Amino acid sequence: MSLVSSCTDETNNYTIVQEESYKAMQIEAVASLVENISRQPEMKDQLLESFSKVVGYKQFSDLAPFDSEEEAMVGTRRGEAIAACMTAMARQPEMSNELKDIAIKYLGSATDAAITSTILDYSKAKAAVGLMEAMARQPEMVSYFTDFSVVMVGE
Repeated sequence: MSLVSSCTDETNNYTIVQEESYKAMQIEAVASLVENISRQPEMKDQLLESFSKVVGYKQFSDLAPFDSEEEAMVGTRRGEAIAACMTAMARQPEMSNELKDIAIKYLGSATDAAITSTILDYSKAKAAVGLMEAMARQPEMVSYFTDFSVVMVGE
């Protein structure tokens, strides 16, 4: 993990800013995957194949373990990707189960051994945005989105 200095004022006081971890960036790519699947469902197989090749992992457990320094970043990106999944489900309700399976595969479920309480806390905070948007778009699916949230981030 590398650190970068950034100048914060003219008196040469510096703040250390942690760079994004590679694992967090890989997880972040899941958001784009599900968004694009919901836009072009007929491209699902090709998108999944390309994702695994380009992003470099086939399932969430391939990324584990996470060190304590990257847990917050991983949790944040994971939560954003979960939010994107819910938004994609609201866009293409008929694909909800397929998108749920993709989410579990690439983001892990709340019960996954690699997901720490820190990762879950950050995931919850970010996933809430997608939950609210999805519920507003598809009010008849509120119970589905709630159940999906429990699977992904726990209660």
